[in-house]
Amino acid sequence: MNREMVDPQLIPLLDSFPAITMSDQELPKLREMFGSQALPVTVGTDVNIDQHVFSSEDGGPDIRVLEFRPAVRQPRMPAVLYIHGGGFALGSPEMLGAANIGIAQALNCVVFSVDYRLAPETRYPGALQDCYSTLKGIHSRATQLGIDERKIALVGESAGGGLAAALSLFVRDNSGPNLCFQLLVAPMLDDRTGQAIEQNPFTGKFVWTRESNRYAWRALLRSSADNAPARSEDLSNLKNAQNDWLRALRKIFWGN
Repeated sequence: MNREMVDPQLIPLLDSFPAITMSDQELPKLREMFGSQALPVTVGTDVNIDQHVFSSEDGGPDIRVLEFRPAVRQPRMPAVLYIHGGGFALGSPEMLGAANIGIAQALNCVVFSVDYRLAPETRYPGALQDCYSTLKGIHSRATQLGIDERKIALVGESAGGGLAAALSLFVRDNSGPNLCFQLLVAPMLDDRTGQAIEQNPFTGKFVWTRESNRYAWRALLRSSADNAPARSEDLSNLKNAQNDWLRALRKIFWGN
């Protein structure tokens, strides 16, 4: 979206965001900034926070995962695997801790937020493998974790939405653990939006710029042979979100 398409009343809000242009030179500074701005986990809520370590399915390093669980523990609770955003190169499970607390409260479920490896140090499919290993770990430890392995939903935003879409496709194509639902929030799905930045009308001039979008895709993918989710020709048998996703997911989890 371009600035000219924004309601004039929202322009002051846009101007309040810091100017961000992702590059190899700026990445350390941006990571420090995003790390310091991670939303604090609210003390005194009725959600408990724990940490797990899952083994990699592909021989990679162990994967850190944060757990957000309602304080009133119930047997076989439904679960959400949450994948954070950050242009594939930024972010952490703590970044949206308050949002994950909100999901756990709203849906009375356990939320697992995965600390996947970031680009460009780790390129495709490293982050996807971390997410898949986490899903496998949650599924295989369902009894120990007190969750219902039949009710594992997937939520991702921005780059996390792209990874969630890729994970759904990977699970379907490799007979992985069943997912009951997926929600993609403003997902990064198509690497072609990062190719000809001067001709692309779908990435904007503020917050997430065309230059940052191009950098993110180039940081993630090794070559054009690494297909982004939007290049998939078969989108069948994927459990996508409806408009009112909280109500839809609550019905899947609890039947009401």
